[in-house]
Amino acid sequence: MHIANEAIVAALIEYGSVRAAADSLNCSRRTLYTRMKTSAFQELYSQAKTELVKAAAAKLSNSITGAVDVLTSVMNDTEAPAQTRVNAAANVLQYAVKLTTTTDILVRLESIEEVIK
Repeated sequence: MHIANEAIVAALIEYGSVRAAADSLNCSRRTLYTRMKTSAFQELYSQAKTELVKAAAAKLSNSITGAVDVLTSVMNDTEAPAQTRVNAAANVLQYAVKLTTTTDILVRLESIEEVIK
């Protein structure tokens, strides 16, 4: 019985382990390990994981504004306990610094990539 690489990739992503993926596909772990060694499979699996990460990042990206709004709201709520407001403000600052640093690194990386091309 031949199992398509796409089916193996889907099972690995869904079940998270070779054992569970093999069980779901009614095949041996050895079959999966053998297939996983091929370059065609590795490329397909890498693409699938990249797409999964991109989808998760997009979902998180859509939540960022709401999260910042919540932190800002707590930070500005004069009726909230002082420590809660300080924690919210500290989080806003912490994430702003991380975002700025990450953005700067990405800009620099893009510049380097352009020079290399």
